[in-house]
Amino acid sequence: MNDEFGLPKKRRANPFVVDENVDARVNLLNLALRFPTLRRIIENDYEHFVSSTRGLDLEKLAEWTQLSSSGERHAAAFICNLYNDRAAWKCAKFDFFGAWATWDDEHREVFMTWAKNGWMP
Repeated sequence: MNDEFGLPKKRRANPFVVDENVDARVNLLNLALRFPTLRRIIENDYEHFVSSTRGLDLEKLAEWTQLSSSGERHAAAFICNLYNDRAAWKCAKFDFFGAWATWDDEHREVFMTWAKNGWMP
């Protein structure tokens, strides 16, 4: 049975726990959907940002940041750089201090929850 994002419900039970049986981009999608700004843009154009077989399309997410606010860009940069911090993402490198200064409490809470239970794809 799938949830509103087309993912099996068991995979979304705790977005901060990695399911080693799926592609890392599916786990990153679960984390990205916790950030309010990313959830909004992904839900509004799900087919554009999500592949049914590979999860979140990080290249499209990074490209989207060219038209986004700074808070959105920081959230996208966090997700992209979590996947590969050596890639030349269009959203640039994740800047913790810039993100913290820009994000609201809900975005900060998502980040802090991830940091407490942190995982790397």
